[in-house]
This record gives sequence, C-alpha cells and structure tokens, in this order.
Amino acid sequence: MINETTLHKYRKARKDLPLIGAQHCLRIAKAGDHKYEWQTEASYTDMKLTTEVDGYTLTIEALCESIGPVDGDLGEYVQQSRYNEQGDSMGEETPLNLPDAHFKWPSTDHNAYEFFVPDNVEDQYDWARKRGYAKGPAREYVTKWVESWISELVNLENYVVTVSASFDGIELGSASIGGCDYIDMSTDDLIDIAEEHGMVDEALEQAKQEAEQIAQHVA
Repeated sequence: MINETTLHKYRKARKDLPLIGAQHCLRIAKAGDHKYEWQTEASYTDMKLTTEVDGYTLTIEALCESIGPVDGDLGEYVQQSRYNEQGDSMGEETPLNLPDAHFKWPSTDHNAYEFFVPDNVEDQYDWARKRGYAKGPAREYVTKWVESWISELVNLENYVVTVSASFDGIELGSASIGGCDYIDMSTDDLIDIAEEHGMVDEALEQAKQEAEQIAQHVA
C-alpha cells in the first residue's frame, strides 16, 4: 500500500516529468521511504539485502528467471511471415502503419521472435499531437519512442523475490512473489517489492510462530 506522502510525490513526478516512465517516477517518490534499514550483502548479483528485527535475520533476495518481456505483457512478439524469407517484414499491419523495421527485436537467437510491437504506440502519438506536434513530427517522435523502448525492453529482467527470516542461521519463515519485471532493478526496488506485498511481515510472523512451537516442543 502506497502512503499519502509517497502518492503525492509520485503524482508530482508524473506531472513534472511527463516523458519519464511510471516506474521511474515511483522510484523517485519512494526514495528513502522504507520501514527497515537494509544492508547489502556481498554477492555476485548484489541483489541480496539483510537486516535484524527482534533478534531475527531478515533477508531479501532476487533471482532473475528470464530476460525480456513476457509475450502479451507490455506488448506482443511477432514472428516474420512464413512467406517472407528475408525476415524484414512482419506480414501484418503495424500501429500507425509505421515501417516494420522500427519494430525489429534485437535478438541473436535463431528461434526468437523477429519483431516486438509495444503497447500504447497510438497513445504516444496522441500525446505528441495534444502537445502541438504536427502529424509528421508526431510520427517521427513515435518512431524514436518505439526504437528506444524496444532497446530498453531487451534488458527487462523478470525476477522472483524471496524474503526469509532466520534465527541462529536456521530459516524459520519465508515468503516469495514472482513476475517482478524491472529494467536495472535497484536495491530500493527490491525493498519496495518485499515491503509493499507484506512479505517482510509475513516471513517474520512465520518465524516467530515456528520459534514458539519449537520452544513449546522442547519444553
């Protein structure tokens, strides 16, 4: 749940920075707005954070499962027409009838899709027109946006985020969530995911309950 202060900062960032994506505006709004103080642990991914709460060690980890957007999420992949051996045409109509070449998906994988059509192409055109762009310049703006956005989406990483709670090195509670898509995920993003989805509190509560059961059993 986003608090009122963060929501106000987010709305202000969206208004002041219209060309900046929603995800980046949210990062700006949430900067420093965390429940606990987290420390980065040395690891080859630098995506592992720890903190101590009520005697328990809480750890947040992010595991990258795949790279690139899931088909249907943020847009659609399109394979070249089976009648077009050159692979320079999608064989179907593009948004705003822009040239197919602008939708090329930069992949070296022979089995990968050749094209990617992002969502909201027409919305970008409408945005430009409402701000005074003539039709030609508006199409040029959209063309550059499509190419720039696709070049970013190539680096989109799909994460599973897990929070664990341990005592004396023994894990007693955990919570996880998948489908976390980010371009260049930051530690702030990782903390936001864990805290906003209640995973930190869930893992900590599990650990406390498990510790209580163990103590009763030993007694």
